[in-house]
Amino acid sequence: MQEQDFPALVDRLIEVMSGGPRRVGPETRPRLKALREQSRELCDTARFAEALPLLTEMAEMTANPNTIKRIAKMLRKLDHRQEASRLMAVVNVADPGSGQGADRARASRGKKNEKLADDGRADYTERYGGRNCGHLLRLDKENEAAVMNGAIPKNLAWIPPFVPGDVVLEVGAGEGILSLALAETKQRVIGIDITPVRHEKAKELKEAWKKLGKKVDGCEFVLGDIFENERLFQGVDTIVACHVIYYFIDTLDAFMKLARDNGVRYMCLIGNSGRARRYKSGDKSGLKGHEYYSTIEGMREILERY
Repeated sequence: MQEQDFPALVDRLIEVMSGGPRRVGPETRPRLKALREQSRELCDTARFAEALPLLTEMAEMTANPNTIKRIAKMLRKLDHRQEASRLMAVVNVADPGSGQGADRARASRGKKNEKLADDGRADYTERYGGRNCGHLLRLDKENEAAVMNGAIPKNLAWIPPFVPGDVVLEVGAGEGILSLALAETKQRVIGIDITPVRHEKAKELKEAWKKLGKKVDGCEFVLGDIFENERLFQGVDTIVACHVIYYFIDTLDAFMKLARDNGVRYMCLIGNSGRARRYKSGDKSGLKGHEYYSTIEGMREILERY
């Protein structure tokens, strides 16, 4: 892609985003999966200009805000910050320049569909390969109804008593169940997640729990990349990362250094028994071997290193 094409590319993506999320059918999922794998390989080798056309095709297929943010990051790495800012304004992340793009984004969000879960499936499809990987509030009606009425899934209910400190940052907070459960006994809890549909569900769940009389006012949800929100580390006693640490891959050490350098005293890592079993059986294909950090040995190793 030639540099002179970047402004036209951004114009096209802004138009795509103005129409809201697009559902991904079974006929397009193989192509989407191939684009995702190819773009990751190119990004891993810093071939950002080559990755941009692939990411653009993905964005045109799904209108997924996460893909738009990835494209903005690529543009920044290629030193096209003005075009990156235009894209970031469209998805209303850190709003480095408001203007018409942000207005269209707000208008699109104003048309919020009653079927948020359905609209979010494109988000899950791109990010998780078509699986609904919410380890908290899955998009099935029975479980959602129970959680909305204050239930905490068993795989999370055991965690809060083991989390020390008064100020907690949960990275990869998803739909916010664990953050909200922690908020009932903590001074302040911040839950950050990069996936828009899960972030919206977290805010919805907070309002539902407030109506039930639960003590959740001290819980705040942030949409974004933790590396673009380093301010969140400040004043934090404890970081919680539940079923998420192995997704950091090439940025895990940078994440741990940020926590250490900002004076975080405690870190609670919760692994993934399924991934751990696959890793120990020799299957290391999914996350470049970083499934290791879903195991007890991997989590202990990274904590001891920092």
